[in-house]
Amino acid sequence: MEVIFDTEVNHLGVLIGNHYKYKIIALSTADVFIDKLLIPTFWKKNNESIDSGYQAHLYSSKNDILVLRVPTNENQVCEKVSIAIGQNFEIWRFMTGIYLSSSEDKIVLVSDLTPPNSAYFPQNISWFQGNMHNAVLSLLKQTKFSFLAFTFNSQVVNMLSQYFPIGDEIKNIAKSVTTLMDKNSALKLFQKSTLKCPKTYFFDERSDFPFDLSSVHPSKLYVFKPAGGAAGIGLYNNNGLGANVKQIAEHIYELKGLHQLPKRFQIQEFISGNPYGASAIIKQNGEIEILEIHKQIINQHGKFVGGRWTSDLAAKQRESVKKMFENIVGILPFNYAGLMCLDYINKKVIEVNPRITASAPISHILRLKDYFAKKNGPRYIIKQIDLNTGLDIRFEIIKHGKLRNIIDKILEKHKVICLPQGLNPFGTSRMIFINDNREGTAQKEFIEAIKDS
Repeated sequence: MEVIFDTEVNHLGVLIGNHYKYKIIALSTADVFIDKLLIPTFWKKNNESIDSGYQAHLYSSKNDILVLRVPTNENQVCEKVSIAIGQNFEIWRFMTGIYLSSSEDKIVLVSDLTPPNSAYFPQNISWFQGNMHNAVLSLLKQTKFSFLAFTFNSQVVNMLSQYFPIGDEIKNIAKSVTTLMDKNSALKLFQKSTLKCPKTYFFDERSDFPFDLSSVHPSKLYVFKPAGGAAGIGLYNNNGLGANVKQIAEHIYELKGLHQLPKRFQIQEFISGNPYGASAIIKQNGEIEILEIHKQIINQHGKFVGGRWTSDLAAKQRESVKKMFENIVGILPFNYAGLMCLDYINKKVIEVNPRITASAPISHILRLKDYFAKKNGPRYIIKQIDLNTGLDIRFEIIKHGKLRNIIDKILEKHKVICLPQGLNPFGTSRMIFINDNREGTAQKEFIEAIKDS
C-alpha cells in the first residue's frame, strides 16, 4: 500500500493504494472534526449523518467509484441518485468537455438503513450499510482502485493501517496534519513565532469553574472557537461584531449550563476586515506552490458560504501570502507535506486547515483551465470564479431538465459558465460561476430562476 503526495490530484488530498489509474472518491465531511462530540452536541446528529459526498463529484473522472451517503432507503433512491449524477455529468461535458464519473460508472450508496428492494438497483449501483470509512476499506480490499484521502489525518491513517501496512514516516505526516487541524495546537505554535496572528487564549481539558479570564484584555473584542471544530460549529462572535469579555464569559457559562461547553476551546482576538483564504501545496522537499487566493463570504455564524477568486486579487496578494506559508512551514517542529489552507484578515493568520476546504473548487478549476480554453477557444481566460455552497436545487428541477435550461440561458445571456460541484437530490447543492461580473449578476439570476422553477 503506497501513499503518494505528488500526483495530479495533490491539490485535493493524498492518493493511497497500489494502482492509481482509477480512484475511489469518498469525501467525508465528518473527517474535518477533531472533536467528535461537537456534532452531536450542537447539531443533535451523529457524526456520519453530515456526510454526503455529492460535493466531490467534480473531482471524479470516468471509471472512478463515487461513494455517496443517502438519508433514505425508499425504492426511488437509486433512480434519484442516477438522475442527479447523470445531469451533473452532462452539464460538465457540455460546458467544459470534461468527463466526470457518470451514472453508468460504479456508485456505492452508504446508509445506516437496510437496502431497498433489489429490483430497483441498476447493475452499477451497490448498497453499503455502515459508514463511508468502512465502505472505502471494503472497496480497497475488493478492487485495485486507489483512495483519494481528502483529509489525511491520523484518524484516516489509523483506519487504513488496521488492514494495510503504512510506514512510520507517513504516519508522522498524518500526525502533523492532526496537530495542525487542532486550533489550539496550531495557534500555540504560531504565537511563539514572528507570524502575524491574533492574540489567542487557550483552554485545554478544563472542567473547573469559574474560569479565570483576568488575563483576557478587557478593552478588546473576541471570538469563541472550539479547538477541534470546523464549518463554524460552536463559534461565537456576537453575530460577526466581536464580543467583549463579559459577553464571552456569559456565553461560556451558558454553554456550561446546556452541557455544550467543549473541553478544549480558545478565545481569539476579533480582527475586523475582509476575510481571505489561500491554499498551497507543501512538497516533501519544502517547496511551496501557491494554488489560489480568494475573498471569503462568511455568514453571521462564522461559516464559509461562498467565495470569490479573481486574477487581480491573486496577483496582488501572492507575495504576502507566500511569505505567510513560508513562515508557517519554517516554524513547524515536524515534517509536513501536502495541502495546506489558511484564513487571514488584515494579513493576520486566524486559522490553518491542512486539508481540503470548501474553497477547493477554485484551485481545481484553475488546474483545468486548458480544458476551458480548448472548449471555448485559445483566447478564453478565467478571470473570476465565484462559489456558493448552499443552494436549494430541488430534485424536480434536476429531473425535468429545468436546471440545464437555466444554465444554458445564463451562458447565452451573460457568457457565464454555471457548474454544479455535484447535485444532491436529497439536500443542498453547491455551485461554481465562472467569469460573472463584480455584482454577481448571473449568480443572482440563477438563484432567482431556481426559486421560480
